[in-house]
Amino acid sequence: MPEDIGHCFVIYADQFQVYVDYCKNKENSTKILVEDGQKDNYFEKQLRNNQLKCSIDSYLIKPIQRITKYQLLLKDLLSCCEDNRTETKDALEVMMNVPKKANDAIHLSLLEGLEEGLSKEALGDVLLQDKFQVWDSKQLIKKGKERHVFLFETSLVFAKEIKDAKSKLKYVYKFKLMTSEINITEHMEGDSCKLAVWTGRAPMFDHRVILKSNSLEVKQLWVKKIRELIQEKYFYMEVAMCEAGQRSNRNSKDFDMDPEFSGLNLANIGSNCNENLSSAASNASSGTKVS
Repeated sequence: MPEDIGHCFVIYADQFQVYVDYCKNKENSTKILVEDGQKDNYFEKQLRNNQLKCSIDSYLIKPIQRITKYQLLLKDLLSCCEDNRTETKDALEVMMNVPKKANDAIHLSLLEGLEEGLSKEALGDVLLQDKFQVWDSKQLIKKGKERHVFLFETSLVFAKEIKDAKSKLKYVYKFKLMTSEINITEHMEGDSCKLAVWTGRAPMFDHRVILKSNSLEVKQLWVKKIRELIQEKYFYMEVAMCEAGQRSNRNSKDFDMDPEFSGLNLANIGSNCNENLSSAASNASSGTKVS
Protein backbone atom coordinates (compact mmCIF):
# COMPACT_ATOMS: atom_id res chain seq x y z
CA MET A 1 0.00 0.00 0.00
CA PRO A 2 1.27 3.55 -0.75
CA GLU A 3 0.88 4.62 2.88
CA ASP A 4 3.32 1.86 3.90
CA ILE A 5 6.06 3.66 1.96
CA GLY A 6 5.37 6.85 3.89
CA HIS A 7 5.48 4.87 7.12
CA CYS A 8 9.03 3.70 6.32
CA PHE A 9 10.24 7.29 5.88
CA VAL A 10 8.64 8.33 9.17
CA ILE A 11 10.02 5.52 11.34
CA TYR A 12 13.52 5.96 9.88
CA ALA A 13 13.43 9.79 9.96
CA ASP A 14 16.47 10.01 12.26
CA GLN A 15 18.54 7.97 9.82
CA PHE A 16 18.29 10.73 7.22
CA GLN A 17 20.68 12.80 9.35
CA VAL A 18 23.43 11.10 7.34
CA TYR A 19 22.19 13.03 4.27
CA VAL A 20 22.39 16.28 6.26
CA ASP A 21 26.00 15.53 7.20
CA TYR A 22 26.80 14.53 3.62
CA CYS A 23 25.42 17.78 2.20
CA LYS A 24 27.23 19.79 4.85
CA ASN A 25 30.55 18.20 3.86
CA LYS A 26 30.04 18.47 0.09
CA GLU A 27 32.30 21.52 -0.13
CA ASN A 28 35.11 19.59 1.57
CA SER A 29 34.79 16.66 -0.84
CA THR A 30 34.96 19.03 -3.81
CA LYS A 31 38.07 20.63 -2.35
CA ILE A 32 39.74 17.22 -1.96
CA LEU A 33 38.96 16.35 -5.59
CA VAL A 34 40.49 19.60 -6.82
CA GLU A 35 43.63 19.06 -4.74
CA ASP A 36 43.90 15.46 -5.97
CA GLY A 37 43.61 16.63 -9.58
CA GLN A 38 46.57 18.88 -9.00
CA LYS A 39 48.69 16.05 -7.57
CA ASP A 40 48.55 12.33 -8.43
CA ASN A 41 44.99 11.95 -9.84
CA TYR A 42 44.25 9.06 -7.47
CA PHE A 43 40.50 9.14 -8.11
CA GLU A 44 40.86 9.27 -11.89
CA LYS A 45 43.12 6.23 -11.73
CA GLN A 46 40.53 4.36 -9.69
CA LEU A 47 37.88 5.14 -12.30
CA ARG A 48 40.04 3.74 -15.07
CA ASN A 49 41.11 0.67 -13.09
CA ASN A 50 37.48 -0.19 -12.33
CA GLN A 51 36.25 0.69 -15.82
CA LEU A 52 33.76 3.21 -14.50
CA LYS A 53 32.32 5.53 -17.12
CA CYS A 54 31.06 8.38 -14.91
CA SER A 55 33.23 10.97 -13.22
CA ILE A 56 33.78 11.08 -9.46
CA ASP A 57 31.71 14.27 -9.33
CA SER A 58 28.72 12.51 -10.85
CA TYR A 59 28.89 9.80 -8.18
CA LEU A 60 29.27 12.30 -5.34
CA ILE A 61 26.19 14.24 -6.43
CA LYS A 62 23.92 11.18 -6.46
CA PRO A 63 23.02 11.18 -2.73
CA ILE A 64 21.97 14.82 -3.03
CA GLN A 65 19.91 14.05 -6.14
CA ARG A 66 18.33 11.14 -4.27
CA ILE A 67 16.81 13.56 -1.75
CA THR A 68 14.95 15.33 -4.55
CA LYS A 69 13.84 12.01 -6.02
CA TYR A 70 12.41 10.94 -2.65
CA GLN A 71 10.50 14.21 -2.46
CA LEU A 72 9.04 13.69 -5.96
CA LEU A 73 8.12 10.10 -5.14
CA LEU A 74 6.21 11.14 -2.01
CA LYS A 75 4.45 13.98 -3.83
CA ASP A 76 3.31 11.49 -6.50
CA LEU A 77 2.06 9.14 -3.79
CA LEU A 78 0.07 11.96 -2.20
CA SER A 79 -1.53 12.83 -5.52
CA CYS A 80 -2.80 9.28 -6.04
CA CYS A 81 -3.86 8.54 -2.45
CA GLU A 82 -7.33 9.50 -1.33
CA ASP A 83 -7.28 7.86 2.10
CA ASN A 84 -4.66 7.37 4.81
CA ARG A 85 -2.57 10.31 3.62
CA THR A 86 -1.30 11.38 7.05
CA GLU A 87 1.92 9.35 7.14
CA THR A 88 2.70 10.15 3.53
CA LYS A 89 2.41 13.86 4.37
CA ASP A 90 4.65 13.34 7.40
CA ALA A 91 7.15 11.48 5.23
CA LEU A 92 7.22 14.32 2.72
CA GLU A 93 7.86 16.79 5.55
CA VAL A 94 10.76 14.62 6.71
CA MET A 95 12.37 14.75 3.29
CA MET A 96 11.65 18.45 2.75
CA ASN A 97 13.45 19.14 6.03
CA VAL A 98 16.64 17.34 4.98
CA PRO A 99 17.97 20.06 2.61
CA LYS A 100 16.81 22.77 5.03
CA LYS A 101 18.71 21.17 7.91
CA ALA A 102 21.76 20.76 5.69
CA ASN A 103 21.63 24.40 4.62
CA ASP A 104 21.21 25.51 8.25
CA ALA A 105 24.16 23.35 9.32
CA ILE A 106 26.36 24.83 6.57
CA HIS A 107 25.55 28.40 7.66
CA LEU A 108 26.12 27.52 11.34
CA SER A 109 29.55 26.08 10.47
CA LEU A 110 30.53 29.56 9.21
CA LEU A 111 29.74 31.23 12.56
CA GLU A 112 32.86 32.34 14.45
CA GLY A 113 33.90 34.43 17.44
CA LEU A 114 31.30 33.25 19.96
CA GLU A 115 31.52 34.84 23.38
CA GLU A 116 33.39 33.03 26.13
CA GLY A 117 31.46 30.10 27.53
CA LEU A 118 29.19 29.83 24.49
CA SER A 119 29.63 27.00 21.98
CA LYS A 120 27.80 25.86 18.87
CA GLU A 121 26.98 22.61 20.64
CA ALA A 122 25.36 24.55 23.49
CA LEU A 123 23.30 26.58 21.02
CA GLY A 124 21.75 23.39 19.62
CA ASP A 125 19.98 22.98 16.30
CA VAL A 126 19.17 25.95 14.09
CA LEU A 127 15.42 26.53 13.89
CA LEU A 128 15.66 29.38 11.38
CA GLN A 129 18.42 31.47 9.82
CA ASP A 130 18.32 34.32 7.33
CA LYS A 131 19.58 37.79 6.43
CA PHE A 132 17.95 40.88 7.93
CA GLN A 133 18.45 44.61 8.09
CA VAL A 134 18.84 45.26 11.83
CA TRP A 135 18.42 48.39 13.95
CA ASP A 136 19.77 48.00 17.49
CA SER A 137 18.57 50.40 20.21
CA LYS A 138 21.91 50.05 22.02
CA GLN A 139 23.88 51.40 19.06
CA LEU A 140 24.64 55.12 19.01
CA ILE A 141 24.39 55.25 15.22
CA LYS A 142 20.76 54.55 14.40
CA LYS A 143 21.44 53.03 10.99
CA GLY A 144 20.26 49.68 9.75
CA LYS A 145 23.00 47.08 9.38
CA GLU A 146 22.90 43.82 7.47
CA ARG A 147 23.09 40.90 9.85
CA HIS A 148 22.74 37.16 9.54
CA VAL A 149 20.37 36.02 12.27
CA PHE A 150 20.14 32.53 13.74
CA LEU A 151 17.15 31.40 15.80
CA PHE A 152 17.80 28.61 18.28
CA GLU A 153 15.45 27.24 20.92
CA THR A 154 17.27 29.17 23.65
CA SER A 155 18.65 32.22 21.88
CA LEU A 156 18.51 34.63 18.96
CA VAL A 157 22.04 35.18 17.61
CA PHE A 158 23.13 38.13 15.46
CA ALA A 159 26.24 37.90 13.29
CA LYS A 160 28.04 40.05 10.71
CA GLU A 161 28.81 38.58 7.30
CA ILE A 162 32.40 39.04 6.14
CA LYS A 163 34.85 37.52 3.65
CA ASP A 164 38.38 36.55 4.65
CA ALA A 165 41.58 37.03 2.65
CA LYS A 166 40.66 34.03 0.48
CA SER A 167 37.15 35.43 -0.18
CA LYS A 168 35.65 32.71 2.01
CA LEU A 169 32.34 33.65 3.63
CA LYS A 170 32.21 33.84 7.43
CA TYR A 171 29.80 35.05 10.09
CA VAL A 172 31.30 36.99 13.00
CA TYR A 173 29.26 36.84 16.21
CA LYS A 174 27.96 40.22 17.44
CA PHE A 175 25.43 39.58 20.22
CA LYS A 176 22.54 37.38 21.31
CA LEU A 177 19.13 37.66 22.98
CA MET A 178 17.79 34.86 25.15
CA THR A 179 14.43 33.58 23.88
CA SER A 180 13.35 33.19 27.51
CA GLU A 181 13.57 36.99 27.90
CA ILE A 182 12.24 38.36 24.61
CA ASN A 183 8.85 39.45 23.38
CA ILE A 184 7.82 40.32 19.85
CA THR A 185 5.98 43.09 18.03
CA GLU A 186 4.72 41.90 14.67
CA HIS A 187 3.40 45.10 13.09
CA MET A 188 5.71 48.08 12.62
CA GLU A 189 4.30 51.28 11.19
CA GLY A 190 5.46 52.08 7.67
CA ASP A 191 6.89 48.70 6.64
CA SER A 192 5.10 45.35 6.48
CA CYS A 193 8.42 43.45 6.43
CA LYS A 194 9.58 44.79 9.80
CA LEU A 195 9.21 43.20 13.22
CA ALA A 196 10.72 43.97 16.60
CA VAL A 197 12.04 41.80 19.40
CA TRP A 198 12.59 43.31 22.81
CA THR A 199 13.35 42.65 26.43
CA GLY A 200 11.91 44.39 29.48
CA ARG A 201 8.43 45.87 29.80
CA ALA A 202 6.78 48.01 27.17
CA PRO A 203 7.02 50.92 26.64
CA MET A 204 10.31 51.14 28.61
CA PHE A 205 12.33 48.51 26.72
CA ASP A 206 15.64 47.30 28.15
CA HIS A 207 16.79 46.30 24.66
CA ARG A 208 14.86 46.63 21.41
CA VAL A 209 15.97 45.28 18.04
CA ILE A 210 14.08 45.94 14.81
CA LEU A 211 14.52 43.43 11.98
CA LYS A 212 13.52 43.89 8.35
CA SER A 213 13.19 40.74 6.25
CA ASN A 214 13.49 40.42 2.49
CA SER A 215 9.86 39.41 2.16
CA LEU A 216 6.59 39.31 4.07
CA GLU A 217 6.61 35.50 3.88
CA VAL A 218 9.98 35.32 5.67
CA LYS A 219 8.79 37.75 8.35
CA GLN A 220 5.61 35.76 9.00
CA LEU A 221 7.61 32.53 9.32
CA TRP A 222 9.91 34.11 11.94
CA VAL A 223 7.03 35.70 13.85
CA LYS A 224 5.23 32.34 14.00
CA LYS A 225 8.29 30.46 15.26
CA ILE A 226 9.30 33.08 17.84
CA ARG A 227 5.75 33.21 19.17
CA GLU A 228 5.74 29.43 19.53
CA LEU A 229 8.89 29.68 21.66
CA ILE A 230 7.37 32.47 23.77
CA GLN A 231 4.18 30.46 24.20
CA GLU A 232 6.19 27.45 25.39
CA LYS A 233 8.03 29.70 27.86
CA TYR A 234 4.82 31.00 29.43
CA PHE A 235 3.32 27.52 29.49
CA TYR A 236 6.23 26.03 31.42
CA MET A 237 6.34 29.05 33.75
CA GLU A 238 2.67 28.56 34.62
CA VAL A 239 3.12 24.80 35.05
CA ALA A 240 6.01 25.43 37.45
CA MET A 241 3.91 27.94 39.42
CA CYS A 242 1.00 25.51 39.61
CA GLU A 243 3.24 22.70 40.82
CA ALA A 244 4.80 24.98 43.44
CA GLY A 245 1.36 26.06 44.61
CA GLN A 246 0.16 22.48 44.86
CA ARG A 247 3.26 21.48 46.84
CA SER A 248 2.71 24.41 49.21
CA ASN A 249 -0.92 23.41 49.59
CA ARG A 250 0.07 19.86 50.50
CA ASN A 251 2.79 21.03 52.90
CA SER A 252 0.39 23.39 54.66
CA LYS A 253 -1.59 20.39 55.84
CA ASP A 254 1.46 19.00 57.66
CA PHE A 255 1.99 21.84 60.09
CA ASP A 256 0.22 24.69 61.84
CA MET A 257 0.68 27.91 59.89
CA ASP A 258 2.49 30.78 61.59
CA PRO A 259 0.00 33.52 62.60
CA GLU A 260 2.02 35.99 60.54
CA PHE A 261 0.86 34.18 57.40
CA SER A 262 -2.65 33.42 58.55
CA GLY A 263 -4.14 35.65 55.83
CA LEU A 264 -2.42 33.78 53.03
CA ASN A 265 -4.61 31.23 51.32
CA LEU A 266 -2.17 28.73 49.80
CA ALA A 267 -4.99 26.75 48.27
CA ASN A 268 -5.69 29.67 45.91
CA ILE A 269 -2.16 29.49 44.47
CA GLY A 270 -2.86 26.25 42.64
CA SER A 271 -6.62 26.42 42.23
CA ASN A 272 -6.68 28.46 39.03
CA CYS A 273 -3.96 26.59 37.09
CA ASN A 274 -6.05 25.74 34.05
CA GLU A 275 -7.30 29.30 33.77
CA ASN A 276 -3.75 30.72 34.02
CA LEU A 277 -2.37 28.31 31.43
CA SER A 278 -5.10 29.20 28.95
CA SER A 279 -4.50 32.90 29.53
CA ALA A 280 -0.74 32.54 29.05
CA ALA A 281 -1.17 30.64 25.80
CA SER A 282 -3.63 33.21 24.50
CA ASN A 283 -1.40 36.15 25.38
CA ALA A 284 1.70 34.56 23.83
CA SER A 285 -0.08 33.74 20.57
CA SER A 286 -1.28 37.33 20.27
CA GLY A 287 2.12 38.81 21.06
CA THR A 288 1.00 40.27 24.41
CA LYS A 289 3.46 40.28 27.27
CA VAL A 290 2.25 38.39 30.30
CA SER A 291 2.98 40.22 33.55
